[in-house]
Amino acid sequence: MLKKLCFLSVFCFAALAAANHILAIGSHGTGTATTHDGRNGSFHFSVVKRTADGHHPAFEGSLRLEQHHNHHGPWVLVEMGRPSFVSGTKGGVCDFSGPGSLTRQVDGHLQTVHGTVTARVVDRRNPHHTPHNPPDLIRVSFVDKHNQTFTFDGTVHSGDLVVFSRHEH
Repeated sequence: MLKKLCFLSVFCFAALAAANHILAIGSHGTGTATTHDGRNGSFHFSVVKRTADGHHPAFEGSLRLEQHHNHHGPWVLVEMGRPSFVSGTKGGVCDFSGPGSLTRQVDGHLQTVHGTVTARVVDRRNPHHTPHNPPDLIRVSFVDKHNQTFTFDGTVHSGDLVVFSRHEH
C-alpha cells in the first residue's frame, strides 16, 4: 500500500510539473543607436510572451525610444506599453508591437499622438562590439490613425539587446 501511495505521489508531482510548462519568448535591451542618416537615439525595452500548455499567451513589457535632437533630426519620444504581439527569436530576431504614443515638439509645445508601435530587434550576440562581428540592430516604427509614420532604424553602438526563448516553470 505504501508503494502504491509513493508511486501515486510521484506520478501526481510529475503530471503537475508537466502541466506548468511555460514557453517564454522575447527580448530586452538598453543602449544607444544611430541611424544611417545620422539620427541618434537611446532605447530601453523588455518584452515577453509566455504561453502555457493549452492556454492563451500572456504579454508583458514596454518600450521607450528617445531620438535626440541634432542637425539630422528633431527630438522624438516613442513609447509602447504592454505589447499585443511578440514573435520570433529564430536567428536572433524578435518582432513585437502594441499600442503606443509618439511625442514631439511642435511650435514650442509638446504634442502627443496615439497609435501603434512596431519593432524589430536583431541580436547578433556581440555585446562588446568587436570589429569582427556586426553590431545589434533596432528598428522602431510608429503609425497613427491618419497613417502618419515615424521610423528609427539604427545600429546599436553602446549597450546590448538580447533575444531569447526559454522554458519556465
